[in-house]
Amino acid sequence: MAKLSAHCLQHVLNIRYANRFLAELDANPKWLALCGLNQAPSESAYSRFKKLLSAHQNDIDEIYAEVVVEVGTELGRLQAAGIVPADAPVLGKYVAMDSTDVEAYGNPRRHRPADSDATWGYRTPKNKSETSKDVELFYGYKVHEVADTYYGLPLGGIVLPANAGDGPQLPKVLAEVQRLHSWMSIQYLVADKAYAGLERLKHLVNLGIVPVVAVPRPRKDEDGSRLFDGIYTADGRPTCLGGKPMEYVRTDPEQGHLFRCPGQGCALKHKMDWSRYCDSEVWEKPEGRLLRIVGILPRFTDEWNRIYKMRPAIERYFRSGKHSRLLDQHQCLEIEKVSLHVKISRLSYLATVLAHLKANDYAKMRRMRVG
Repeated sequence: MAKLSAHCLQHVLNIRYANRFLAELDANPKWLALCGLNQAPSESAYSRFKKLLSAHQNDIDEIYAEVVVEVGTELGRLQAAGIVPADAPVLGKYVAMDSTDVEAYGNPRRHRPADSDATWGYRTPKNKSETSKDVELFYGYKVHEVADTYYGLPLGGIVLPANAGDGPQLPKVLAEVQRLHSWMSIQYLVADKAYAGLERLKHLVNLGIVPVVAVPRPRKDEDGSRLFDGIYTADGRPTCLGGKPMEYVRTDPEQGHLFRCPGQGCALKHKMDWSRYCDSEVWEKPEGRLLRIVGILPRFTDEWNRIYKMRPAIERYFRSGKHSRLLDQHQCLEIEKVSLHVKISRLSYLATVLAHLKANDYAKMRRMRVG
């Protein structure tokens, strides 16, 4: 347990290289006492420990799950004390899913790459100002993660080679989060267009989770408009016979969403009785393709937009994890060891959050900088 504490401390102190960390640890009696050590382990002993630990990642998962429970308990305590807003949701009600890149430690240009598990994949350019490209190649892995969007806290995920696409991993990542936190009740999942596949949305609905997922805009029609199936607007509203977007009225659990012809009418609204006129109402049940086009929570509503605007919380966690908890800074070869590194980074991040909450410092609970 002492060496595990030291391993977490290395992430908290944001010291990438083991030899430098061990030297600083050995020179600091307070750090040694904090880890329960009399002296720092040798570099070879520390390396052997991490190698052994990678074969016992379920134990790390159990520790992490307990920390998440403690965080939820502390948030409840602070809410009862009036420090956390009274209308704040329980941990895990709103979550987001996304992925981030972790470059391989081995050199990909060698005839035989040192890391045989790593692959080439695409990522958003690190400095968009220097390139006009939307994506760039990198060699390594991707961390597919779920995070609470209200509190901005990581809940778990998986590490895969860089060529593993985001969307297909949704069932695997959710299964991992539910394995870790069986008590958690996820009600809304927010994600970008990479997760907009119909089968992924159906999977969420079958789990009782409302998808709040961005959908790629339909192609332009001949007249320049953008309609799904020639009927539904880009934000998922049906159009009336006069071509006007219909107004949303309400939702019924059995019938779906009720839409009504716009109050001001359209070109066909007041035609003679024998002429074709605008339908006054229509029900749209979000099943099949309409699950994607219209959505269980209609995509044009203020509620949908409010929840979707919470999605950047997972990107902020990725940035913070990389800048302060070594999320993408490692000296590991092979996916098993990289996965352990990511788990320790995530654990050290949430342990810092828990320390802030126990000190009643809710406002700065995501502050990772330490003295």
